[in-house]
Order: sequence, then C-alpha cells, then structure tokens
Amino acid sequence: MRLWIIDRQQLRFAAACFIFGLIIGTAAAIFYSGTLIDEMAINLDMLQSELSERDSRIERLEESLADRRRRVVKDLRLELNVKDPHLSLKIGDTARNLLHDLIGQEVDSLDPRLIRSIIHNRIISINGQAYTLKLQFLVIAETVTAEILVASDLMIEE
Repeated sequence: MRLWIIDRQQLRFAAACFIFGLIIGTAAAIFYSGTLIDEMAINLDMLQSELSERDSRIERLEESLADRRRRVVKDLRLELNVKDPHLSLKIGDTARNLLHDLIGQEVDSLDPRLIRSIIHNRIISINGQAYTLKLQFLVIAETVTAEILVASDLMIEE
C-alpha cells in the first residue's frame, strides 16, 4: 500500500491551477453567452420591426377595404446594401416610416417623383452616425419595391 503525501507547495499549486481553470472557463462562458445574447437581440429587434410593419399594413388595408375595386398598395419591400443586420434593421425601419403612408393608397394615384423626393438624398442619423439614402430604383405596384443605396457620412455631434 502506497500513501501519497501532499505538502503545502503542491496544495497551493493545485489550488492555483483550479482557480486559473475556473477563471478561463468563466471567461469563455461569458464570451459564448455574449454571442448568443447578441443573436437573440437581433432576432427580437427583427421580430418587433416585422410586427409593427404588419400592424401598420393591416391598419392601412382595413381602411382601404371599403373600396375593393381599386388596386391599392398592400406592402413595402426595401432592399438595402447594408451587411450589418443591426444597422440594416434600423435603417430599414426609418425608411419604412418615411414611406408607410403609401400603404392603402391607390396605385394609380401615386406620383413616383414625389416618392423619389421623399427618399432620394435623405440624410438620417442612426446612433450618432449620418447615412445618406440614395434611391436606385422604384417599382410601384401592389407591393412597392425600392432599392436603396446607403452611404455613410461623417459623425454627427449630439
């Protein structure tokens, strides 16, 4: 039978290794949780944006339901050249707010020049950063489709 004898130096070394491992493990768990929380925040923002857009669309369609013979705008579809999902969501929401009055309007009564003047060369501020919206093309039908190029400008001082 063999007995292990542990002195203070070995005990301190084992305790230091345990604490070091605990710190490394905790840091790794925090970084992993941060990415999960960020993904969930993006999903939540996207779902809230989609919900508000659909509520607005339903409200506009109910208003125009009385006159069903006319073709009315039922939906807005925006295509942005922004790769960052947070930024794309915020810019998309701002552009939808600029164009939300189109939903429920009669397609034949819309003026494309007026819609272009609403969006083209519009400067918006998101988180202190200025962005210029440039309308590339616009399709007016029951679903209004707009392709918008977003250019980053200088920082805005608040």
